[in-house]
Amino acid sequence: MNSDGTALTAAEPTGDTVTIKEIAGQYDLSRRDARAVLRRARSIAAERDDAARHTACHLLIEVCQCVLDLDKGRPSLPEDDPTQEWLKALAQKHGLLPALHRVLDVSKGKKGVAKPASPGENALAQLSEIIAAASDAHLTIVPVKGPTLAFRLYDDPELRPFADLDLLIDPSEFERADSILNALGYRKEPGLLDAEFYLKNHIHIGYEFPGATKVELHWGLSHRFRPWCIPVAEVLARAEMRELGGRDIPSLSDEDHLIYLCTHLEEHGYYSRYADEVSDEALVANPDLNNRLIWLLDVAMMVKWLRSQLDWDAIRERACRWGVGGHLRSVLALSERLLRVPMPEGLRGSLPRLSSYRFERRIARFVASSAEMPVNSRSRLSSWAYRIALSRIFRMHPTLQFRPSKVFDVVRYLFSREIIPNEDQRSASLRKARILGAPFRAMRLMRMAMSILWHYIRRFIG
Repeated sequence: MNSDGTALTAAEPTGDTVTIKEIAGQYDLSRRDARAVLRRARSIAAERDDAARHTACHLLIEVCQCVLDLDKGRPSLPEDDPTQEWLKALAQKHGLLPALHRVLDVSKGKKGVAKPASPGENALAQLSEIIAAASDAHLTIVPVKGPTLAFRLYDDPELRPFADLDLLIDPSEFERADSILNALGYRKEPGLLDAEFYLKNHIHIGYEFPGATKVELHWGLSHRFRPWCIPVAEVLARAEMRELGGRDIPSLSDEDHLIYLCTHLEEHGYYSRYADEVSDEALVANPDLNNRLIWLLDVAMMVKWLRSQLDWDAIRERACRWGVGGHLRSVLALSERLLRVPMPEGLRGSLPRLSSYRFERRIARFVASSAEMPVNSRSRLSSWAYRIALSRIFRMHPTLQFRPSKVFDVVRYLFSREIIPNEDQRSASLRKARILGAPFRAMRLMRMAMSILWHYIRRFIG
C-alpha cells in the first residue's frame, strides 16, 4: 500500500476488493485499525482456502475409490463454493473431471462440475486408421496408455480421458512410421529441433493434425539418461491383438503394461518413494509433486481387476532385470495407501527399493510439506526459497524437452543403484562396480548438453 493508504487493494473472503481508506471510512476506524482488519480478513480467507483444499483433496481420493468399487457409496458434494472450486481444479489437474462428474452425479443443470466432452470414440477411430495404414506397410505400431486403458479397464471409457495417442515403434522403424503419419496428414509439432537430435537424446516426437487428437511417436519407454532400460524390442515381441471398443487393436501384454505404468508414474511424479514421509494432502494437492491420480488409478484398476490373470513372477523378474523394480514397489505401495488396493503378497518383500540421498530426502520433505503449511504461517524466507529454488529441483520444467532435467536424476544416473533384498555377493559387487562407469556417463551428459547448445545456436543463426 502507498503511504497515503489509497492505492493498494486486497481481497476480502467474499472476493471483493476494498482499500484501507474505504474500510476506515465505512467503519469509522483509524488507518492503523483498518489495516489490521484487512490483514485479519486475509488470514481468514487463507485459512478457509486451506480447509477447502484439504476437504477437496480427500474427496478426490474418495472419487477414485468409487471408480474402483462401483458398489461404494457416493460421497456428497460440499455446498461451500471454495471447496467446490478446489475440487474442480484438483480434478482437472489429475485428469479426473469425468470421474468426478460420474461419481458425484453432477449435471450441467446443477451447481458444481459440468460434464466434459468425451473424445474416446473419435480417438479410437483415429487410432484404428493409423494402425491400419501401418499394417498395410507391414509395420508394427502398438498404442500404450490412453485408449487401450480406457477400453480395457474402465466400464465406461469416458472415465479415462487422454490428451494424446502414444504409439510405440521399434527405433529402427522411425523413418517408415514418420512417412506413414505424413501420408495421413500429420505434421510434426512446430518449434521442434531436427528429428535426428530427438532420436539420439529423447524418446518421442509429437505430431498434430487439425481437429484430431495429438499423436506422440515413441521409440523408447525409458529415457536414455537413466540407470535403467525397458527394452522396446522385447516388449513389442509380446504384444497381442485385443478387441477394444469393437476394433482389433494391438496392445502390450498386461505384465509389460503394468511395469511401464509404474515406471511412467515414478518418473513423472518422483514422490512415490517418499509417500511414507508426507501426508495424503501433499501427495494430491501439491503441484510440484506431479503425482497425477489418473495414472495411479490406472495402476490400481489393473491390479484389482486383472490380479488373477497377471503373471506376478514374470512381473517381478522383468522389473528387476530392467532395473525398475523399485519403481514398481513404490507405486504399488502408493496405490495401496491412497486407493486401498493391496499389493500382492508375493511382491511385498521381494522387490528392491529405490535408494536416495539424505539431502535429497530433506528437500523432498520440505517441498512436500509446503502443501500442508497454512499460507499465513509460512515465513517470507521459506516462501522465497521454495518458489525460487527448491520447487524446481524435483520437477521437470514444462517447456524443457530433454532429460535429465532434475538435479538428483543426474546424480542417480551417474552413481545410484537399487537396493535389492537378499542380494547375493556377486550381484552386489557388480552393482557397486557401476561407479567405475560414472566418468563415461558424465561424458554422455556433456555430449548431450553440447548437442542441445549447438542446435540452438544453429537455429539462432538461421
